[in-house]
Amino acid sequence: MNAQPIAGTCEACGFALLVERKKGGKTVHQCADKPCSAIQDESAAESESED
Repeated sequence: MNAQPIAGTCEACGFALLVERKKGGKTVHQCADKPCSAIQDESAAESESED
């Protein structure tokens, strides 16, 4: 199953795209850059979408 791309910036590496994944029954935002793949705080994508 492919992850849904969402607007946002990675807090760890600054990559300009996040993906939405389901982990442990909840939805998380993760960096789309495979070497990084950092899980984001919930506010990362939300702050991008509010602008």
